[in-house]
Amino acid sequence: REMEDCVPDEVREPVEAFEAALTTVEEQLEPFLGKSWESLTVGLTPYEKAKLNLIVAYASNALFYIFLKTQGVAAHEHPVVKELDLIKASMAKLKDLVDKQEAEKSRMRLNKDAAKRFVVHGMSDGAAPSRESPTEKRKLETAEVPRNTGKKAKSRKGKA
Repeated sequence: REMEDCVPDEVREPVEAFEAALTTVEEQLEPFLGKSWESLTVGLTPYEKAKLNLIVAYASNALFYIFLKTQGVAAHEHPVVKELDLIKASMAKLKDLVDKQEAEKSRMRLNKDAAKRFVVHGMSDGAAPSRESPTEKRKLETAEVPRNTGKKAKSRKGKA
């Protein structure tokens, strides 16, 4: 093997592990690399597409940052750091937007009891809703209402 001749023994194992990990990554990415972006994102919601775009942008910039570090470049001074910060800020904005939309949806959900009271009140004749028990309501509905005939009612004081 070539690596045995040119790589010191103390770094051989980490390099072999890195090579195996890189092979695994290549195998995992192979199904995606031969397809168009449109075919990969078909059926995704706008939120999912935005999130995927940000993840891919972040991953590729992070890999470039790592590459710069392996080449001995002062990566912390490279413009890629600003790009990573911009992508992180965009991710935070997207998350805030989604959280805000979720909060709005939860506020818009109907309180079933309140909706029921609203409908019942709207269906009434405009009078204030009655707070009487069902038994009291039945008594009132079946009670005889005295008619005013203009005659004075007889007093029953003396009669027992």
